[in-house]
Amino acid sequence: MCKHKNAILRGDASILVDQGDEEEMIHALQVVNKTVIPAKLADLDRRLNEIEKEKKRINSQFNAKAKELKKEFAAVLFGAPAR
Repeated sequence: MCKHKNAILRGDASILVDQGDEEEMIHALQVVNKTVIPAKLADLDRRLNEIEKEKKRINSQFNAKAKELKKEFAAVLFGAPAR
C-alpha cells in the first residue's frame, strides 16, 4: 500500500492536495473505521515490527559470521592466527 493511502487510512488528511476534500475524507475515514481495516492495519504494523526485529537479529548473526570469516581469510593469506 502506498504511503498516501496508508496515511489517509490512519487519519492523516494533511497529505491531500486539495484541502477542500478534507471534510469528505473525514467522512470516508469514519466509514472505514467501522470496518475490519483498522484492525488489519494494526496487525500489519505488528507483523512489520516483528520482521524488522528478526532482520536485525539476522544481520547481527551475519556480521558476526563475516567477521569470523575475515579473520580466517587473513590467517590463510598472511599467516596471522585465526581467532
